[in-house]
Formats: sequence, structure tokens, C-alpha cells
Amino acid sequence: MATLQASAHATSTNRNLTKGAFTWKFYAFYAFKVYTNSPELHLLTSRIRLENPMSAPPFDVSKADRWFAVELNNKTWDWLEAGDYSQPNAERMVYAAHACCHHWFQVGGPENHARGECLVANSHAAVGESDSALRHARRCLELTSEHRDALADWDVAFTYDALARAHAAAGDKEATAKACSQAQEAAEEIADNGDKEFFEKWHAAGNWHGLSKLIV
Repeated sequence: MATLQASAHATSTNRNLTKGAFTWKFYAFYAFKVYTNSPELHLLTSRIRLENPMSAPPFDVSKADRWFAVELNNKTWDWLEAGDYSQPNAERMVYAAHACCHHWFQVGGPENHARGECLVANSHAAVGESDSALRHARRCLELTSEHRDALADWDVAFTYDALARAHAAAGDKEATAKACSQAQEAAEEIADNGDKEFFEKWHAAGNWHGLSKLIV
């Protein structure tokens, strides 16, 4: 009998707890519905959306994209030519190259995209990240081949130079030598002497990961 009474008491208690939990959930749900339909919440949400700087930038986005593309391109080449690929310089250089490519992707043509990929490939190759360097160098070569008419004569030489550096970062001597030869052949087609000298200076510099002797 005592057992039955205890069981009945427990059952009654459980029912009360269940009822209480249901009541709490009902009022919580009701309060949530009332609050989410309140004008105050909608006003707050509207203010957040209106004041979000990403929804209405206070500048010309296209001009900003072009400015950052040029600025980041020049900065990254400065860092590449400086030759200091230690941390944190390496990270800064690689991130800047990717950002440059992104901004050109927004406002540039295929020639800008190809040059952005070339810059990214060079940056990864300089710091020894061969997989990323090869992926972007090959993408650069694809763009250069597909849009040859839109590019300058020196673009081809720089494309093969980036590919050679990517192979050098991977330690592939044969592939490095082949791409170097292709870069040098393309350099012979550069009409402007100033552009040719600039390429030759860069081609002989930078981080070749111990394979600079392959450059003839």
C-alpha cells in the first residue's frame, strides 16, 4: 500500500512538473512571439541594417577596388624584390598578393586577372609554398594562353618565370629548367628594351631555392 501511495505521489509530482514545464514553455513562446512582432525590435533591426557600413559604403567601390589593386600590386612587388621572406613579412606579402588579385577580379580584365595570379604564384614560390605556387602559376598560364591578345608581350615571360619559380620551390630541377627556357624565349619577344631589362633583372633575382644555376 505504501508503495502504491509513493508511486501515486511520484506520478502526481511528475504530472505537476510536466504541467509546469509546459506552462513555462508556453509563456516563453508567447513572449517571444510578442517581442519579435514588436515595433521596437523592428526599429532596432532597421537601425542595425541601415547603419551597417557594408550595406552602403561611403565611397565609390569600383574606384576603391582599382586603387587597392594597384597599391597592393606595387607593395607586393617591392617586398618580392627586397628578398626578405622571413615571418611576418612572408605572410604579409602573400596576403597582399591575394588581396590584389581579388580587387583586380572585381574591376579588371583578363590581363589583370592573369597578372594577379602571377603575383600570387610568385609570392607563394618565394616563401617555399610550392603547391599553392604551382596552382596559381598554372592558372596564370591558362589565362595568358586564353587571352593572349589582351596581354602585353612581357606578360608571357613573367608567366613562365612564375611557373619556373613554383617548380623550383618544389625542388623539380627538370621542370624548372624547362620553364626557365620558355621564359627566356618569351623574353626575346619583348619589344621594349626597358621592359626586357626589367624582366631580365627580376628573372636573375629572387628566391630560386638553390636552383638559380639553371638560369642561363
